[in-house]
Amino acid sequence: MPAKTELPYGAALTISILGVAWGIFSPNLGLTAAVFICLAAMLLMTWRPGELPVLFLCLTSQWMEVSTPVFHANALGRVIEEMSEVETYRYAIQMGLAGLFAVSVGMRLALRGFNIVPEWKFRRETARMNIDTVFWYYIGLYLFSIFCQGLMWENPGLTQGLMAFFNLRWVFYILLAYITLFQRKKRYFIAFAFLMEMAVGMVSYFAEFRQPMVLLGMVYLSLGRRITFKRFIGMILIGTGMIMFGALWTCVKTEYRDYINEGTGAQAATIPVAERYSKVIELYRNIDTDKFGQGIEALAERISYVEFFAMVLHNVPREIPHENGLLVFSAVQHVLTPRVLNPNKPIVDQTGLTTKYTGIEFMENTSVNLGYMAEYYIDFGLIGLFVMTLLTGFVVGSIYRYFIGQKRVGLFNYILASVVILPFNNFGVNLVILFGTITMAFLIMSILLKVLVPFIERVLTSKERVIG
Repeated sequence: MPAKTELPYGAALTISILGVAWGIFSPNLGLTAAVFICLAAMLLMTWRPGELPVLFLCLTSQWMEVSTPVFHANALGRVIEEMSEVETYRYAIQMGLAGLFAVSVGMRLALRGFNIVPEWKFRRETARMNIDTVFWYYIGLYLFSIFCQGLMWENPGLTQGLMAFFNLRWVFYILLAYITLFQRKKRYFIAFAFLMEMAVGMVSYFAEFRQPMVLLGMVYLSLGRRITFKRFIGMILIGTGMIMFGALWTCVKTEYRDYINEGTGAQAATIPVAERYSKVIELYRNIDTDKFGQGIEALAERISYVEFFAMVLHNVPREIPHENGLLVFSAVQHVLTPRVLNPNKPIVDQTGLTTKYTGIEFMENTSVNLGYMAEYYIDFGLIGLFVMTLLTGFVVGSIYRYFIGQKRVGLFNYILASVVILPFNNFGVNLVILFGTITMAFLIMSILLKVLVPFIERVLTSKERVIG
């Protein structure tokens, strides 16, 4: 019999109480309380015990982008209006939180009446998998991802399609983390994979070390049906680690990027890897307490992604009329028109779009997005924004349900669903990237699920150890 969903009411209540308590001693009582009540509500809407919490993870990541200005203001002892010159800044945070709650409601509706898979099925499947084989699959796909990355740099127009293949390595990274942590053996494999991802990410142009930490945290949260105090502390430690690494990177990224692109301004590295490591180590060694503090400040400003949304709320429709669906239609048309049928299909100028609706001019060779909620508001206004965010949540939840609702359900179903949905973890993602990335990932992972997963499961399964 399928297990019933056990909602974490205790965790949600604790989060709400802590938020209200912090708000009482902060200059932003109502906003601080709203931030934590929103988090608690999203937890109740999306939590499914024992499953990979990708829905909650994506919403939490966006919640951080919306809520960070409130935390920053509280830390400085300021009211939120002092953090921006845009008069709709507070309103943008409120609408961002409301939009995220609408997304979570949409996800909940998509999964309504859909029971979770009993934990014993995961236990039995995981116990039969050969860790060594999983590890070498991960290594092979990691090397394949390097090949895909090279193709993406040479063919920017094929990025969305290639990105789905690039992300295949994360399927086996998640699987490796799950089975090593669950079986409590050969954890050095996931430790090696984690450190390798971190080491390589540290010398890339965009410092891609966040993903391995996020995915490891997601797996850690799924290893049990309840959010225990120990698991809660573990997540705080992972979150703290992400903040520390982010602050360190913020301290050095400008000088480091100028070095690896040799001052060209291009978002690519032209310096050999060995020299990049030497440079980044040198820069990290030069960070002192004052510089680290500045890095924390800059990181808080970087994480926050409501400034553009606030400007859009201020300018539309006061100075620029609503587009009545033009941005959504253009994004759908762009995604559904294959480049093989239209070789001259243009690359969407997201920076130009951001300039149009915010009035800010940006430097060349930069890519700046408005964010999907800002685009929904530009198209449909405030009511339309909530309708579209609800619909977006329903579609994302339905994609998740499609993968875990197959007749034959196993751990791969949940992992593939997670990899497809993960691009939705960014509040600042534009509609073209959001629709395109998830569509391509859905198509490729669906084919993988139907065609290759049965074969891969047979290869990975070992009869040496079975737990009933």
